[in-house]
Amino acid sequence: MTRGIRARPATVPCLDHVVIGTRDLPRGKQTLVKAGFTPATGGEHEGRGTANELVRLQEGYLELLTVVDRDQAMAAGGSRRQVVDFLDAQPIGLLGYALEVHDLDHWLESLKQDDVSVTGPHLMSRTQPDGRRLSWRTGLIHDRQWLTPYPFLIEWAEPSEDRWAGAPADHANCSVAISRVEVSSRDIREDVRVYQALGAYVDSHDRQSTMLTLGPLSVELTATEASCGHLSHAVCSSFPGTRNSAHAKALHEGELGLWLSLDASRKMRG
Repeated sequence: MTRGIRARPATVPCLDHVVIGTRDLPRGKQTLVKAGFTPATGGEHEGRGTANELVRLQEGYLELLTVVDRDQAMAAGGSRRQVVDFLDAQPIGLLGYALEVHDLDHWLESLKQDDVSVTGPHLMSRTQPDGRRLSWRTGLIHDRQWLTPYPFLIEWAEPSEDRWAGAPADHANCSVAISRVEVSSRDIREDVRVYQALGAYVDSHDRQSTMLTLGPLSVELTATEASCGHLSHAVCSSFPGTRNSAHAKALHEGELGLWLSLDASRKMRG
């Protein structure tokens, strides 16, 4: 299944963040608090009509994304219009996820050589409540950031500690990282090819599903008859803790339970 994949950059991308779209940002934040997460600050995306709240993990983070200016988001088009359409159809749900790279231009060229359609780099920025301006560049596979079976690539201009400015990474539910994502796939063979171009390798596969490893992240592709594949679930691994089961139950029974879960039984990969 690796035929045709050329040499790629030496460093495999790592999961940067998982994005949850929500119509009601304060309510979504409260749902995460009840599940034992400690949200950090977020901010508005300049000229894009969207804003976020973030949850820093020891590895990567969770993002709650909402629309604050519908007209501006629609005018921005592309991924911002996708967020508007998504939240018009449902109040909350998974939009997608990002992999961090340190040489975006190199990765985009590598993917093109592997016959993977990409666009970018796209320049983005956000102003924090304390006035700090953060900036980054993204690359999109098949020109889609959301509601796609593939992650998008992100390259940050600022180092991690500068971006987080001391925000907590420890949580009452003991979560440390996103360890697994589940993705519905219209074409598993093609999706495996794209993930291999990103540096993933196949752990196991059959006609209905394929398990991939991408650095410390597990990716499960499951066949679907839906019109398009997309990210369908994400799992936060956590260290065993006496309060973890209560928080896992709170998350499961809340409005995010369909898309996000806690698992203290899975061993984190190094």
